[in-house]
Amino acid sequence: MVSGCGGSSDSENPVGSTPLGYAFQSSSVCADADLNGVCSDLEKRIANVSMHAQQRQYGGAVLTAPPGLELVSPFTTLIHSEMMFNPTVSNDVEQAKASLQSKLGDHVGINFSVLDSTYGAEDLSNLLLKSLKKAQSDGKQSSYTNIAHALDLMIEHKTLDLSNIDVAGTVSRHLQIEDSLVVRGSQSVPQLSGAKSIALNPASSQIVFLTADDRVMQIDSVVRNKSVTLIGDAEPKANSGSMSIRSHDDYYDHDDDDDDDYGSGSGGGEVAVESNEIVQLVPALNGIHAYKIYKPTAYVSSTASDVCNNQGSNGVFLAELSSSSNNAGAKAFAIDTYSSRSGGALPPVIKPTPAVDPSASQSCINDNFASVFPLLQSGSLLAVKGTSSSVGSQELKSLSADTLVMKSLRHSLKASSPQILPSFDESEVLVIYGNQPLSSNVASEVVNTENLSTKMTIDKFNLKTANIVAHQQILLALEDNKLEWISNSTQQKELGGLGVDAAIRHMATSVDGTVSAITTENSLYIVDNKKRAVLVQQALISRALNSLYVLEDKVIALTSSGADYYQFRNISGPALKVGSQLVTKELLKKWEDSGNSNWNSTNLGYILSQTGTASEISDKFKNVNLSFSPTNATTSSGISGVHVSGLERGEWLTFYKGL
Repeated sequence: MVSGCGGSSDSENPVGSTPLGYAFQSSSVCADADLNGVCSDLEKRIANVSMHAQQRQYGGAVLTAPPGLELVSPFTTLIHSEMMFNPTVSNDVEQAKASLQSKLGDHVGINFSVLDSTYGAEDLSNLLLKSLKKAQSDGKQSSYTNIAHALDLMIEHKTLDLSNIDVAGTVSRHLQIEDSLVVRGSQSVPQLSGAKSIALNPASSQIVFLTADDRVMQIDSVVRNKSVTLIGDAEPKANSGSMSIRSHDDYYDHDDDDDDDYGSGSGGGEVAVESNEIVQLVPALNGIHAYKIYKPTAYVSSTASDVCNNQGSNGVFLAELSSSSNNAGAKAFAIDTYSSRSGGALPPVIKPTPAVDPSASQSCINDNFASVFPLLQSGSLLAVKGTSSSVGSQELKSLSADTLVMKSLRHSLKASSPQILPSFDESEVLVIYGNQPLSSNVASEVVNTENLSTKMTIDKFNLKTANIVAHQQILLALEDNKLEWISNSTQQKELGGLGVDAAIRHMATSVDGTVSAITTENSLYIVDNKKRAVLVQQALISRALNSLYVLEDKVIALTSSGADYYQFRNISGPALKVGSQLVTKELLKKWEDSGNSNWNSTNLGYILSQTGTASEISDKFKNVNLSFSPTNATTSSGISGVHVSGLERGEWLTFYKGL
């Protein structure tokens, strides 16, 4: 199975002095890509751990480090906490170290300027480790906010030693808001226009897409001070007659009449085609490799092939997500939801350098693949493939995720182009036919992914879409603007239902199956599949959605020009930091629409109370003061930024956030 190492010890690659006496070195390091405080089984598949937030657990302590550091220690834990929860440091390591030096280091005799690359004095490290253990044992919030609370106490008492401090009895200034407030905003991503393929890597929480001009780009959806990063590079063409992928790319060479690839084809009676193209890219869980599907642009064949062939230029290739040379000219872009424009235009994209031939380690060469669906946790891919039985007929085939060997199992599809929707645990797949006019009377079915046999058909012909969700249920989206939960069994017992405000457009479910998101023409509904109830209903930021994803703490909705995000969990930190996240163009427009807006100085608590937020939440932000810019603005559209002011660790701070 293509995966990472499943965690590593940074003692294997020490930075600075070799730490021989640090007990925590015996624990392994893993990626906490979604910042939920736990390294999941999926996250343990990530190969390059240091690209993400890192974590190790030792003796009850949770130790963390920000992306890019090569060690995880008690001191990197403090640096990471300052980066995450201090709104003035902009998620910057150097700013976080400087802040900690003045607030703590100068008082306890440590030099934070070197503690992102060295382990520090052993005695002080062990003392801090004990305090971080106490932070978790006595803390009442999530692991990250427990660390932040402990750091506040260290700064207040000017010590690393919390043994005589009442951690549990001291009220934390950090909020922990779940399911009762939404942080929302937008990011312009013009490269999504005409995207050929969009997929979520559930291990890294990154959305990987293939642009219209064959560049691979990634959206890092984790909310930090700078929450979204785009990394762009060019995707090469397949090399005919081999398993490698060639560096031929029309993005760089528009005069290629003499350079077209000629596939030697597969099966009998093929006519050579002038070129092929990549049509889909599915990221592997390790974040390094991807499954790339190539099809001919002008294919002619009298016989379809039902096997993987020895030569050809089309099929499924397992190769590097991007060659390292492609990134040389790439530029990373980030949204800063605290101090720069949310939803602003990206800087011009720098054209990456031409690709070097990345060798495909495995392949299944076949001209007849339409698409693949990852079942990577179970070690396979589910492919939709044309068959040799009749023109236009399709079937499901299973391929090994490691070797791309095509298994003999097959499942004939009753109509072309159905919705293929794997269950959250990948044990089953929904095949929904009713979305096509010619298949409106064909019963949708649940297929077992292990043997590709039909488990049952669904007795609903007004079905628009559906998801298999947790607790042995199927969530149905019906044409009469209703949601319905039924048992995932042949009895199909109705368990609950909800009405929505308009026709249902999209549905997506979290990787654990507990939360689903549904969009209508007007609204986003986030529902709890155990309670069968709405957690959050929000007006859509954008209506022309192309795809929808449910992550650990947020919903991401993609359009042809950008990404909208709706964070509904893990909203944590001091009121000034959380308040900075909440102030968006969308919130100001909602306040304006309520009829009670004015563009003089106000406080965030008042705005939230006027826009439907319950008082027990809005009251927490009464001391977050806002002053809008320019001062002569008369509408929300005229607001270009806001000065956010409030107390931060007893100090009055003001900073500017562009909108």
